[in-house]
Amino acid sequence: MVCKRVCVLFLLLMIALVPLQMALADDYEGDAESNYDDRLSQLDTVSSGDWLYLKQADGTLALERYQGTATDVTVPVTLDGLTVTTVDSYCFPQDTLLTITVPEGITTLAIDAFLFSPVETVTLSEGLLTIGDTAFFGCEGLTSLKIPSTVTSIGLGAFQGCDQLTEITIPEGITALADNLLCDCTSLTRLTLPASVLAIGDLALPENTALTLVAPEGSFAQQYAKEHNIAFEVREK
Repeated sequence: MVCKRVCVLFLLLMIALVPLQMALADDYEGDAESNYDDRLSQLDTVSSGDWLYLKQADGTLALERYQGTATDVTVPVTLDGLTVTTVDSYCFPQDTLLTITVPEGITTLAIDAFLFSPVETVTLSEGLLTIGDTAFFGCEGLTSLKIPSTVTSIGLGAFQGCDQLTEITIPEGITALADNLLCDCTSLTRLTLPASVLAIGDLALPENTALTLVAPEGSFAQQYAKEHNIAFEVREK
């Protein structure tokens, strides 16, 4: 009887905390928007069409903010005759965006590049090298994303909270899955890993019983799946 009472009290407590958790999430998003707006106001940015950009030390451009209202956006590779290489932090806050194409020539998605963006599909092109920490954090509508084979670095929590993402493939050359990489990706059912992955960080994978790891026979991922009771499928090398 005592056990039943404790369980009931715990359930009631969790139900009571739901509005608080939702409010905290809203506050976090609001704080991020406010902080990045403050940061933007202090940068020496240039406006070109629907974009604000910052000239970097090497002469290339970092996109700081998309200011348009389109639902389908292609990131420019040049603005005002200068080469764009970087999508900087909190670049896409608009609630109108559905698809974004990042063309060849863009090498870096900075920390928080797509933070809380409502985008559903992002197309990344070959030539991309870096996906920064929490680059896609909180992209709750994101359903499709293919990571180019040229990517050599994927940061902490890069896809955390992308809870509509169902499958993803990590390219050859990535040696570790960073902490929180796919945390809270509750719909993820298929994660394909290369033989080069030799470490999986804390909370890097979602707590999803439907998840299957796909990797070469004899890989670190296979051993990890066995030790953590995760379904495994052999991927041909």
